[in-house]
Amino acid sequence: MFFAFEFFEKESKWTVISKNQAILDKKENSKELNKIKDYVKENNPEMFAQYIKINNKLKNSKKEYNEAVKNDKFLGFNSFKIFAYQFFPTLLFFFYVIYHFYVNIKRRKNNIGAKLVHFVFILFSIVKLYWVFQSSFDLSKSEYYLYSLISTIAISYAVWLFHLKELNWYKRVKNKLIKVSVYSLHYVEENKKEKMAQIIEEPI
Repeated sequence: MFFAFEFFEKESKWTVISKNQAILDKKENSKELNKIKDYVKENNPEMFAQYIKINNKLKNSKKEYNEAVKNDKFLGFNSFKIFAYQFFPTLLFFFYVIYHFYVNIKRRKNNIGAKLVHFVFILFSIVKLYWVFQSSFDLSKSEYYLYSLISTIAISYAVWLFHLKELNWYKRVKNKLIKVSVYSLHYVEENKKEKMAQIIEEPI
């Protein structure tokens, strides 16, 4: 599910066709515009000089804008806001998993499945936090698929272990309850056996 977006097209066919047509039209427009520039340069030098002045002003504005965009960058991200969007939710998720890992260990010390599930998500959080500070580092698509497959298998195995542990616990409790029930019915007074049987039947 983490890679479900891979099965969807980035752009619709209509968008691709329209974009390609727009690129062709832009090239054709540039050719015609250059012809007009040459004509104005030859026949109306004053107008062409005014155009050059405005065009240079535009180039300077673009240069300043590009420098401003460059200064806004933070740790490889386009802005601190984008960095914060990636970092703080991941950090929150990391602490959330750590907390539940600690609580789970205290409640179910011998439950390997629960520990494995939490370990996978802790590892995921650490990798994501590392990526936030090393955004230039990235894995290939095949490596992402491989690690996701390994994680899925690990989590599936962990869930199976978790449920197996729970089922064994329920069986042990039920067996103990049956033993207590048999003992209670054996030693209870004859006139109270029916009432005792009703009491025992409810939890079973």
